[in-house]
Amino acid sequence: MSKFFHNLGRKGADLVKKKIGSQGGGKERGETLNALARNDSAMYNIVMNPTFEDGTSWWWGLGCAVSVRDEIQSRYCVAHGRTEGWQGVAQEVGDRLEVDVEYQFEAWVSIYGPEEQAPVTATLKVETESSGTKYNSIGSLAATRGEWKLLKGKVKVNDIGKSSVLYIEGPPSGVDILVSTVALMPITSETPELIRELENVAISPAAQTQPTQGLLLNPTFDDGLRPWAAKGCKAYVTESLGDIRPAQGKYFAVATQRTETWQGIEQDITGRIEESILYNVKLTVRLLGGVKEARVLATLYMKSDDGKDQYVTLGSVNATSTSWSELKGEFQVHKSPRRASVYIEGPPGGVDLLFDSFFCFTPPRKRVEGPVIFQNPRYGLNIVHNSNFEDGLKYWYAQGNCKLFVASGSPPLLGGCAQKSLVNSKAPPALSGAFLCCSGRSYDWEGPAQTLTERIQPKMAYQVSAWVAIRSPAQPGAKHKVDVCLSVDGSWIQGGEVIAGDAWTEVVGSFRLEKEFQKVHVYLQGPGAGVDIMLAGLHIFAVDRLARVPMLRQRADQIRKRNVVVKLQDSRGVPLAPGTKVSVRQSRSSFPIGSAINQYSFENKAYRKFFLETFNWAVFENELKWGWTEPNQGQLRYGDADELLEFCERNNIPRRGHCILWETEDTIQDWLKPLSPTALEEAVHNRVKGLLSRYRGKFRHYDVNNEMLHGSYYKDRLGPQFLPYVFQLAHKYDPEAVLFVNDYHVEDGSDCRSSPEAYLEHILDLTQNGAPVGGIGIQGHIDAPVGPVIESALDKLAVLGLPIWFTEVDVESENEYTRAEDLEVVLREAFAHPAVEGIMFWGFWEGAMSRKNAQLVDIDKRVNEAGRRLLALKEEWKTSFDGEVGAGGELQFRGFLGDYTITVVDFGLSQKFELVQGNDVASFGLTFS
Repeated sequence: MSKFFHNLGRKGADLVKKKIGSQGGGKERGETLNALARNDSAMYNIVMNPTFEDGTSWWWGLGCAVSVRDEIQSRYCVAHGRTEGWQGVAQEVGDRLEVDVEYQFEAWVSIYGPEEQAPVTATLKVETESSGTKYNSIGSLAATRGEWKLLKGKVKVNDIGKSSVLYIEGPPSGVDILVSTVALMPITSETPELIRELENVAISPAAQTQPTQGLLLNPTFDDGLRPWAAKGCKAYVTESLGDIRPAQGKYFAVATQRTETWQGIEQDITGRIEESILYNVKLTVRLLGGVKEARVLATLYMKSDDGKDQYVTLGSVNATSTSWSELKGEFQVHKSPRRASVYIEGPPGGVDLLFDSFFCFTPPRKRVEGPVIFQNPRYGLNIVHNSNFEDGLKYWYAQGNCKLFVASGSPPLLGGCAQKSLVNSKAPPALSGAFLCCSGRSYDWEGPAQTLTERIQPKMAYQVSAWVAIRSPAQPGAKHKVDVCLSVDGSWIQGGEVIAGDAWTEVVGSFRLEKEFQKVHVYLQGPGAGVDIMLAGLHIFAVDRLARVPMLRQRADQIRKRNVVVKLQDSRGVPLAPGTKVSVRQSRSSFPIGSAINQYSFENKAYRKFFLETFNWAVFENELKWGWTEPNQGQLRYGDADELLEFCERNNIPRRGHCILWETEDTIQDWLKPLSPTALEEAVHNRVKGLLSRYRGKFRHYDVNNEMLHGSYYKDRLGPQFLPYVFQLAHKYDPEAVLFVNDYHVEDGSDCRSSPEAYLEHILDLTQNGAPVGGIGIQGHIDAPVGPVIESALDKLAVLGLPIWFTEVDVESENEYTRAEDLEVVLREAFAHPAVEGIMFWGFWEGAMSRKNAQLVDIDKRVNEAGRRLLALKEEWKTSFDGEVGAGGELQFRGFLGDYTITVVDFGLSQKFELVQGNDVASFGLTFS
C-alpha cells in the first residue's frame, strides 16, 4: 500500500491519511495508519510491487517475457516477445484475494509495436478443483501507442481456487504491453470517493517515462534539431519514416548521408558540464539501411586547456534495423574542459542513424543500506526436497512434455565442493544412489523441476551441487551441455553448467537473488531432443561463507609467511641486551595487489591518491588494446599509454600489459574485418612487433590473446595454428615478459566453455603446439562467490605448475556490505592458495568501472564498506608488532614477505631489510651504531 501511494506523490499520501483519519478517534486512526504503512497488501491494494520499484518481483510473463524499464522518475513493466493475444503481465493474488468482496482495478497501460491502437484487457483467472478454470473479465480499453491510458474495472469472485492470477493481455502478436501503477482495491463505503480523488492527483506515467532534461538540451527533438548539429553528414527531425514511428513522444531525429563511422549528430555542452558529477546516459536509437545490426556508441569529446583532445565512450549498444534499442551508460569529468560535446557514432557509412531521445542526467543518490541480517539463515540445509528420491517423484515434476522416473546407480557421496562447505554442518554427505531420469525430451529446456519459492531467501548466497549424466541412444558416448537453472518470476539465472557424458559429472555453482520474488523453481536443461538427462543428489543450500576464514588464515600463514631470526648488535659487535625494546613494522607487502587504471581518470587527484596508497601493481584498462592504439589502419596513438607508463615508472609500480589481441569478434576494429587472411596476418604481425618492441622490458606480463575460450575471430580466419604462433611472436619481441592466457567464468562454475577442465585442455593444446605460456589469468568477475567452488577451480588448474593471477577482479552488489563480503571471499581464497601469485582489480572508483555497483570508492570520495574491507585485509596481511630482544640479541618472529623496518626504541635507530620467499629460516644481522 505504501509503495502504491508513494507513486502518487505527497498529495495522494496526504489524501489517504485524511480519509482514514476521518473514520475514528485519534489512537484508532494512528493504529490504522501504522497497519497500512506496515503492509503493502493492506485494505487498499492487494497487488504486490504495484509500481515495479522492485523490478519484476511478484510479476512474471504469461507466455512471454517481461522486463522493467527503469527511468529517472518512474518504472514500468513491458511484456515483449508476445506471439498470442492472451500473453501478458501476470501476478498471483490468490493468497490476498477474498471471496464475495468486490474489487476496483486500475492500471496505467500503453502499447508499443506496429499497431497504432490495440485492445488491452485485465483478466482474473481462477483455477478450482471442482469447476476447472474460470476467466473473469475485469475491464478493457483501446490502448494507443505512445500514450498512457487508465484501464479500470471491477471484479468479484465466489471461489479463490488453488490459483488466482491477475493478468493484462489483449494486443495481437508482436505488440508489447506497457503497464505502470497497478491497483486491485476492495471496495468499501469510503473507497469510491477515495478512488475518484486519487485519480485526480495521480500522475500519468506518460509524464514520468523520461528523465528531466539534464545536461543535454532538447533531448526529445520537440524543438527540431536545435541545438543539435549534424556531424559530417545531414540530419533532420520527423514524425515518421515509412512505417517507423517514435518509440515515445512525437518526433525522432535522423542522421543520413553518412560515409564514415564517426558521423552522426552532436551537441555542444561547453560550460554546462560539471566536475566530479556522475552523469547517467540514456539513448534510444535505431538503424536504417545497409545492415541489420551494428554497434552504436555515445561519445564525449573534450579539449583541455593545454589543447589536448580526449574521446570518452559513454556507452554502446548493438542497435538493429527492426526495433528501437536503448543505450545506457555513466560517466564523470574530473576537470572542466575548454570545450566539450556529445555525439553518436558507430555504424559503417551508408547506414542511417535514428534517435528517439538522448538524455544525460544526474541520478538521485541511493540511500546507503546497512548489512543484510538473516533471521534464520539455516546454513547448510538442503532446500531441495526429496533429493535422494526415497519418496519417488514427490515434489518433482516434468518441465515440458518429457517423462520422469527413478532408477539406481548414481554416486553414493556428495560432490567434493559441497562436502567442503558442509564440513561443519549436520547434513550427512552420503547419498542413496538413486537418480532421476528424464526421457522423451523434445526441446533443450525440458527436464526435471521443483518449486523452491517458500524455501529460498533473497540476498542470501546459495551453493549448488549435483551429479549429472546424459544418455544419447542415437549418439553413444556423446557429451552435451547440462545446466542447473533457476526460474525467478519468469526470468532465469544460472546455477551451474557442465559438459556431461554417460559418466557421472559434478556440476557446481552459486547464485543470489537480489530482489524480492513471487515464484522460483529449479530445473535441469541443456541437451537437445532425444537425449535423456540424469540427476542425482541435487543440493542447494545457504552458505556461511565466512566460516572458512580461520582455515584460510592458517593456510595463508603457511604459504605467505617465513620464519625470521634477526641478530641485533651495537657498533662494537656486542649483541643488544635481552629485554631491549624494539618495534617491527612491515612497510611493503611483496604480494601483488593491483588495479586497472585509465588515463582519463588520472585527472582526478583523489583517484590517483587512493591508487598509490592502496595498490602496488597496475594494468592499463584500455590504453594498450589494439582498438585504442590503432583505431584506424596506420594511425597509431600511444600517447595515453606513454603517460600512464611514465606515472608507473616514476612511482616504481610494475605493470601487466592488457592485451595484445582480443579474440572475440565484437572487439575487432572495423578496418580489420574486410582484410584477406594474408593481409590480416600481416596486420597482426605489425601489431605484435610494434607494441612489444616499443615497450620491451616495460611490462612484466602480457595477456596475449584475450578470451580465447569465448571467441574465435583470428582462429576462424587464420587457422588453429595461429593461436600458439602469436605467443611465439610475442616471446620473440619481448623474451622477458611472462605471457598469459586470460578468460572469464573460470572460477564460478557458470559457463562450460571456460570451465577449469576446458581451460586446462586449452592451455595444454597451446603448449603442446609450441606456445610459451607462462601464466594463467582468471578474470574474477564473480556474482555470488563461494569459497569451495573457487578453490576447486584453482586446484584443477594448479596441476600445470604455472602461476595463476586473478587479473580483473570485481564483485557487484547494490548493498555495499554484501559487496564487501563477496570481495572478502574472493580475496581470501586467492591469497590462501599456493598457486596464486597476484590479484588485480578491474577498477575501484564509481563511474570509472565497467560494472555498476562494484566500486570501492564512491563518487563523493567516500571509501565504502567494500573498500574498507580491502584495506582491512591488507592490514591483516602485514606483520607489525612491538617486542623485546631475547638472549644473544636475537629477535624471532614469523612474518609476511616484504620490506621491514626494525627500530630500537631506546636508541631511536632503525634498520631495514627485505623478507623474500624461502623454505628455511631467514637470518639477518643488523648493526645499530
